[in-house]
Amino acid sequence: MLARKRWGFGLFTLLAVLVSTACGHGDEVENPLYANGRIEGDEVKLAAEISGRVSRLNVAEGERVRSGQVVAELDNTELEARLRQSRSGVAAAQATVVQAETRVRVLEHHVATAGTDLERMQALQDAGAASARQVDEAEGALEEVAGELEVARSRVAEAEARLRSEEHTSELQSQFRISYAVFCLK
Repeated sequence: MLARKRWGFGLFTLLAVLVSTACGHGDEVENPLYANGRIEGDEVKLAAEISGRVSRLNVAEGERVRSGQVVAELDNTELEARLRQSRSGVAAAQATVVQAETRVRVLEHHVATAGTDLERMQALQDAGAASARQVDEAEGALEEVAGELEVARSRVAEAEARLRSEEHTSELQSQFRISYAVFCLK
């Protein structure tokens, strides 16, 4: 942008000199405009990987810069907040996994207990000490707990998938933080 302004100013100056001499009265110009200087410049585009507010400018206007030089840095307050948020998401997902795994262990114990109860009822029925209804109730209890166990195991899988997703998001936020918004001249 600065190079464009210099070029435009130089071009304007040159045009002003030409117009004033061409539109003058005869060979004399009442208020001649004299200018000397050098017009040169390259237009270079800068871009950051993410948007944000510039917190520090490392070069002055018109200062020469070299390829790879850090020209400006962006405020990383928002990135830090996103990183904290993603880390808390990871912690919450880890807690959900632990909770789901605990529920699975409890239900596995209940399934084992219900299986033992069913075997006992079947033995008692064979001995004539338990009714068919009691055996059916024991079978129903085992099936119910086994169904809850399957649901709990699927919740563990879902919680682990969510945890992996949160960890991936947190990793990306960390990478953004490490290389947060540094403008470099390419």
